[in-house]
Amino acid sequence: MTSCSYEYNVTVKPQAAHHERDSYTPPAAMQTAPANAIDSKLLRDRCPSGSVAVIGDSITVGFNGRNNYPDMLEDKLRPACPGIKVQHEDGNPNTLQRPRGNAPLDKYAFGGKSTPRMRRDFDTVLVGGHSDVIIMGGVNDLAGGRTAEDIKKDLADMYARAKQRGLRVIALTTTPCGWSEKTYAQQDALNKWIMSRPEGIDVAVDVFAALNDPRNPRFMKPEAKSFDRIHPGIAGLHMIADAIVSSAYSQLPTYSKSPTTAGSSEQATPGSFFYLR
Repeated sequence: MTSCSYEYNVTVKPQAAHHERDSYTPPAAMQTAPANAIDSKLLRDRCPSGSVAVIGDSITVGFNGRNNYPDMLEDKLRPACPGIKVQHEDGNPNTLQRPRGNAPLDKYAFGGKSTPRMRRDFDTVLVGGHSDVIIMGGVNDLAGGRTAEDIKKDLADMYARAKQRGLRVIALTTTPCGWSEKTYAQQDALNKWIMSRPEGIDVAVDVFAALNDPRNPRFMKPEAKSFDRIHPGIAGLHMIADAIVSSAYSQLPTYSKSPTTAGSSEQATPGSFFYLR
């Protein structure tokens, strides 16, 4: 049984990244009029009041370049919100991408990040001047044998601390990974809890449903996954970004620039990026 419990090195060839972008057809709701066709004051009133922080693991880090869902989200929102900034790093080149001893770690997302580490690093997010925070966590915890109840405590702590600082909290479910029945039961309990919008969550986004294969439940749909069949590919990352737009920013007349040509999504090749744990 394939699981999400190992770390993988991947990158994307320039040609492959282009080909994967061509493979994705955005939902009809995303193919709307460009933002400049709408009253600009109305758009400004509906855009986030500050930057958007994104907390996560290797699924949030994505591939090289702008092939990650935070950057894709920024690109999709920019026509409506020209000054939008979506961050999965603090922007400081002197901070570390991965933990090293007791050195400061201000990266919001990195491969193998579990919810206890997210919780420990969360103060760096709270002082970042953001208006919205997107939190995706739990896959690495499930891979390590933690229960839904364990993970809920960490997530609930971050939700509460974000709300105390006045941030809008956008919570994402975990992604399909083809878990064993035992682990899937924990994942299902966790995802249902997130989608119930417990205290502290302003918007819940069902990423699992966006990527799940209806013909093979609990596994990622073929067009969404990468070559390792665990992480989302370029098309799958676009699906995550679109799910966030639909759930959290649907009031904006967003214009998606995602191409619509059919093709394969499994173009990632081994290289230099850390994934999961």
